[in-house]
Amino acid sequence: MIEIVVNDRFDKIIKVKCFPTDTIFILKKLVAAHIGTRPEKLVFQKSNIPYKDKITLEDCEIYHHQI
Repeated sequence: MIEIVVNDRFDKIIKVKCFPTDTIFILKKLVAAHIGTRPEKLVFQKSNIPYKDKITLEDCEIYHHQI
């Protein structure tokens, strides 16, 4: 398992644990459960490039990273 640290634009920090083989959409579901919103509304991006929902965390090279 890896721990992902998600920071929103209001500087709220959320830590979730997931597997490297999980998709971005699964990560969105985990974060949405913490903040109380729908996963479809979340957009994860790094360097202004949004991640697609079907890509795994390994494919995005996310290992104990911040998004």
